[in-house]
Amino acid sequence: MMRHHGMGFLVELIDEVLEQNRENRERRPRARSEKDELEEELKIAYARGDIDEDAFARMRTEIRTGAFTRQDLERIKTEAAEARLAEIPEERELRRASAEIERQKRALIQAKEESSALAAGLNDRLSALKAEAAELEAKARESLKEDEAAARLYLEQRQDVDDRAGKIEQQLTALRRDLERVEDLSAALADKEEELRVARSRGRIAALGNRIHKK
Repeated sequence: MMRHHGMGFLVELIDEVLEQNRENRERRPRARSEKDELEEELKIAYARGDIDEDAFARMRTEIRTGAFTRQDLERIKTEAAEARLAEIPEERELRRASAEIERQKRALIQAKEESSALAAGLNDRLSALKAEAAELEAKARESLKEDEAAARLYLEQRQDVDDRAGKIEQQLTALRRDLERVEDLSAALADKEEELRVARSRGRIAALGNRIHKK
């Protein structure tokens, strides 16, 4: 037979259930906030030596005030990783080689620009000389019927212009060879740069593997 309880018993039962629910909520792990996760990762970065004590204290305060973001943390990780790689002798050599390639690339670009500008100027002068030579030849033809001496003078002037034009054509030929040489060197430098990128990538993977195996 079912027992009927009074109101007092029902109130006690409700209070007991509510108390159990409260205790269960307190025992349930609290969800970690973004600030909690950032601070935990910042502690790891500090323990790893990525930042010093002053930076750690300042950044932890910034996390709590909302001034420090996930992007800031990723930047610190990237800079620290690059700094660790820079300590590897092979990486230092690769960095120096990369810097030298960049210097050579800039030098080739400058040489190409200078040679191209010179070639453009010489082409303009050559066109002007050819036009002048054609004009002198026309004058010589016109003068030939009436004044052979004047015609001969025009032809001598034309020959002088032709000689100057010939020298410019030689200079243009030399400049074209230089520009072709620059293109060949640029292609060779691009191949060397690609080899260097592969070497750096392999070196980083090897360094990462060494650190993992040491743990």
